[in-house]
Amino acid sequence: MKVTLHRHLATVSQKNFTHRHARKTVEISFEEYTHNKNEILGKIYRRLFWLACLATTFGLIELVVYIVRCHFRRPVLGVALKSVYLVYWGMSADDDSNESHGDAEVLRGPAAVQFTIDPKKTLQKSAFWDLWKSTEVAGSFSCTFHNKPPTLAEVTKHLNARGFHVVSSNTTKDVVEVFLYAHSQADDNLPFLAEFIFVYPRRYFQTTFKCASKDVAGEFVKQFQLHQLMDTDD
Repeated sequence: MKVTLHRHLATVSQKNFTHRHARKTVEISFEEYTHNKNEILGKIYRRLFWLACLATTFGLIELVVYIVRCHFRRPVLGVALKSVYLVYWGMSADDDSNESHGDAEVLRGPAAVQFTIDPKKTLQKSAFWDLWKSTEVAGSFSCTFHNKPPTLAEVTKHLNARGFHVVSSNTTKDVVEVFLYAHSQADDNLPFLAEFIFVYPRRYFQTTFKCASKDVAGEFVKQFQLHQLMDTDD
């Protein structure tokens, strides 16, 4: 019995014994500690400084590009496209009266007989802009719509199908601007010029049109057929 007991105690002692390495303590001077800390902090500060320089540089580049684009963008009747949210109201006045209207309507004369647009007649882009600057405004109108805003491609396709030619367009995330023109079958000397603006967030549409004859301008406007593009309030 004694022998068995001693063996059991010996076995328990071997199982419970664990050898652990003694912890090592490394001593450094305060000057060395301060030097290492300052070196690490210096690396962090330098990296943050260069990141700030890069962010500032890219920001300045983006600002310069934005200013250049806004400066050279063709204005909309004197109003830059970036200011189109300040929606202007066109004026259509009678030649014999100084009366003005908020939403001017075209001054219509006797309806032309069998008025048609000639899609084969075209203008050079430079000629269009010369006419746009020199031709008086014949009228304008605006409206809001409820359906999904038409895209630039949809507007262009619709106008081409009606005989109009798109000469220029500007598009952003929220605004589409289109310049267009057309000629009638009857008279080559009375080109019709117009501008469309769609403001998507407000579902707002504005058009201003120019023509030497306001009576003829009214016939061109009839050909817009805007109800095919927009579900309006009017």
